[in-house]
Amino acid sequence: MFVQELELVHESVEESGSYGSVMEAIDSDWIEQSLLSANKASIRNRRLPAQQAVWLVLWMGLIRNQSIKEVCSSMDIALQSGDSTWSRVAPSVLTDCRRRLGEAPMSYLFKSTVSAWLEQALGENNALGLTTLAVDGTVFRCQDSEENANEFGFISNTHKPYPQLRLVSLISTETRMVLGAAFDGCHVGEVTLAQRLVQDTPDNSLTLFDRCYFSADLLGAVDLCLNFVRRR
Repeated sequence: MFVQELELVHESVEESGSYGSVMEAIDSDWIEQSLLSANKASIRNRRLPAQQAVWLVLWMGLIRNQSIKEVCSSMDIALQSGDSTWSRVAPSVLTDCRRRLGEAPMSYLFKSTVSAWLEQALGENNALGLTTLAVDGTVFRCQDSEENANEFGFISNTHKPYPQLRLVSLISTETRMVLGAAFDGCHVGEVTLAQRLVQDTPDNSLTLFDRCYFSADLLGAVDLCLNFVRRR
């Protein structure tokens, strides 16, 4: 289910050819706050500011069929040298900039957007006055590198095409907006990742799980947060 939703978002944005709505929806102050919270503000002194690095990562998620160089070109990102002149960005600079940025600012920005859009994301309550949510998981292939292989591993010990990571997400069934996400190596089960999302579940909500999530530990954690759970 979640993979289909990701494909739908990608196709919708790509077919429209307009990314203005994305830029308008994300407040620049949220990006500043995300950098400050992760102590990444000093990166702004580099030739490629951290704000542009954040937008680059966001655009890479939206334009998934293009290389990082092509995404940068579509965003018209340029480097400023000491004499106030501008030049195109080399791919190696983009990779280093993204690595320096790290995951902390992006995680903070994700939570900021969820907090700001939560009321709209939850949609209308059902007949019981509860918000309906769903938890689902999927597996992604990663770039075939030794670093990814050591970090995420392989589902099969015999056939190893690409390293794979596992994702479990918490989604509003009304709007399909992702309210929480947990990533880890493919050796970590979906139930374990789902437990990390309990704290992201809003109050007065009805959360739907597949039968594979039937676990005393998970249901107990959800019950402690005073949420209503239904196993289908």
